Amino acid sequence: MEDGIGLELEVLLLGMKLQTLLLLLCLIPTAPIPLLGLCTPVDPLPQSRHARPSEPSFLWYLEVLIQEVQSWNMKWWSKIGLFKFNLISNMKSNSLALIGQGMVRFFFSNNSRCHPICNRVELLQEGLPISVFIAFCEALKVHTGLKHSRYLTVQEQVCIFLLVVGHNSRNRIIQERFQHSGETISKYFKRVLKAVCKLGKLIIQPPPFDEVPPEIMNNQKYWPFFKNCIGAIDGTHIDAKVPAREQIPYRGRHKTTSQNVMAACSFDMRFTYVLSGWEGTANDSRVLCECANNPAMEFPMAPLGKYYVVDSGYQNMPGFLTPYKGERYHLSLFRGRRRLPTKEEEWFNYRHSSLRNVIERCFGALKARFPILKQMPKGFSVRTQKYLPTACCTVHNFIRMHDKNDAVFKFYSKEDLIVESEQGRRSSSQQINVTPAQLREMARVRNTIARQIFNSQRL
Repeated sequence: MEDGIGLELEVLLLGMKLQTLLLLLCLIPTAPIPLLGLCTPVDPLPQSRHARPSEPSFLWYLEVLIQEVQSWNMKWWSKIGLFKFNLISNMKSNSLALIGQGMVRFFFSNNSRCHPICNRVELLQEGLPISVFIAFCEALKVHTGLKHSRYLTVQEQVCIFLLVVGHNSRNRIIQERFQHSGETISKYFKRVLKAVCKLGKLIIQPPPFDEVPPEIMNNQKYWPFFKNCIGAIDGTHIDAKVPAREQIPYRGRHKTTSQNVMAACSFDMRFTYVLSGWEGTANDSRVLCECANNPAMEFPMAPLGKYYVVDSGYQNMPGFLTPYKGERYHLSLFRGRRRLPTKEEEWFNYRHSSLRNVIERCFGALKARFPILKQMPKGFSVRTQKYLPTACCTVHNFIRMHDKNDAVFKFYSKEDLIVESEQGRRSSSQQINVTPAQLREMARVRNTIARQIFNSQRL
């Protein structure tokens, strides 16, 4: 790092010296120097600032000229904000010595912006291992065709994208860090956003449905009761900034504009399906029904006999197992010695809530890593905001696949961790096209599981 800054300073000083020589040559005709054998020189400088000797020499003129040029240079650099000694001395990232690709090298060198362990650079909230960043860039190049441009490498483009979504940095901040125009930052952010969403089609995939998840098979709380469960589904609200004339559909019960994002996840905390872009007033059940009834949505429907666990905002129907309504459900309601379940329905709801909690923890990890989802900056179009959740879920899955020591996943992997959820969503009468016999069959499956859980507690 110090060598890089030293090299930039040498180049800067060399330029100053060249400017000095050019100015010297320009001043020679108007301020002749005795050493050159010309007439008596005329002092071009104020008497009050430089005491002129009785017989000025060439060295005196040269020293005065260098001082004036250096003073002018320092004032000019300071005015345009590109060169400040206090920034360089404090190793700040927005100095002239660190621009463009130099900023990328700065993030991956041994400096104060690196985590003390595992060389984790702070492109995201909890750091990102260098190996994962390199693998992510290579995946984008191989699977999406992201390429170096004339002025920005792929690594620099990805750094810009991750700093925006990982720190909610504004365009002006990124301009200062990388010394590019706002138009350039916006252009390459959208280019990487499009590439990441394209990569998401390969990374956000459901697991094999014919295998029992090890998180269920190896846990006595769920095995063998939920052996046919393949994942969890829920919706979450993402902050949205929309024009005033379009805000009514996006303004939900929280009185803020948001978009409703529905997601499915596996029990290893990977997203297996993401659908974003729905208005904040859209009901969760309506979004699910649209996905299930519209083949263009490519929703991974559960095979016959399998199901997702969902909350009471959905309908208990084939492929979707809900808790009993009217009974305690959320984990916080079962905390404490005297608040344990006492009957079949409560025992089922307790285990169901604990198993479905994985989707709440996924959303918690996602929003903790990408603060842009909690406070969307102004300036993004509604179309761009629609793709941001999918892109963040893609990065989420990629980190889960390549970094087993990630601090965010370690925290949110606790099975009974209570994450602040959006409780109180309205249920809907909309449902997938099913017959009454199918509804009765799913109710029978739920009753059978509840009885098995209750009997296991009595043994």
